[in-house]
Amino acid sequence: MPKPVPVTVTATAKVPPQRCFDAIIPIDLTAMMQGYGPLPAVSGVRDQVGPWDTPGSTRVVELADGNETPERIVAVAQPEAFHYRVGPFTGPLGRLVAHVDGSFLFDATADGGTVVSWTYAFRPRRGGSLPVRGLAPLWRRYATQSLQRAVAIAEA
Repeated sequence: MPKPVPVTVTATAKVPPQRCFDAIIPIDLTAMMQGYGPLPAVSGVRDQVGPWDTPGSTRVVELADGNETPERIVAVAQPEAFHYRVGPFTGPLGRLVAHVDGSFLFDATADGGTVVSWTYAFRPRRGGSLPVRGLAPLWRRYATQSLQRAVAIAEA
């Protein structure tokens, strides 16, 4: 399998890690991921099995373009880390990407806040590495806006 194409974005919240974790991990994805350019918004989530802070729990993420993808929690270390897998994808992305390994890391700052790091590591299919690397800058802008929304929700 080709090498992963990771994209990491960060944002700083004015609240402690546990509050960030408690707000961001179960967040309403439609409020966070509202689309960017050709990248679709999340339009809903369905078929959740298990609590969304427990490894092995699953759900299906629905996208505004009519595609969908399953999501599964891989590991949780409250309030420091949350790891998940997205995929396989339907639609055009499914021809390029086998799956994505995602993670949120929550690091305390000296002033009581949190640096939130979100990594989305695309796992390209054979022949998909170059197009996925081309997609990465667009995804970075989408993820930056999405993470800023998530931090604002955590701070509210």
